[in-house]
Amino acid sequence: MVDQDALLRARVLLLSSNDRILRGPKALGAYRLLASAAPEVYGSKLVVVLIREAIALAGSDPATAREVLDEAVAVAEALEERNPYRAEVLADALAHRAML
Repeated sequence: MVDQDALLRARVLLLSSNDRILRGPKALGAYRLLASAAPEVYGSKLVVVLIREAIALAGSDPATAREVLDEAVAVAEALEERNPYRAEVLADALAHRAML
């Protein structure tokens, strides 16, 4: 069960941003939470944020970056086939994982 207060805070964070996809230190936690409640709505954005996180970690902690990319691939694969962003985010996650 998702903590409704935490979910509300994540939604407020999302609504308070002018970016199409959140950036910054709170983005990953917010999208993980939002995707757990509505994976088809927020899953593709979670994949984008996970890829960004992996890129940031790649130089200093490649093992953790690989784990983050594995999560990104798993999230993308879990999206329904009819999701319009599934193919794009899955291909992006797989490409980044192959480069690591």
